[in-house]
Amino acid sequence: MTHEHANIDYWKDAFANENVISRDQMSSLK
Repeated sequence: MTHEHANIDYWKDAFANENVISRDQMSSLK
């Protein structure tokens, strides 16, 4: 398993639950 795969699950969760992360936070993480 690659770290990227783990991130995909994280992003899926984030998009499914917008309260988890804001657009500003997404920009900071990229």
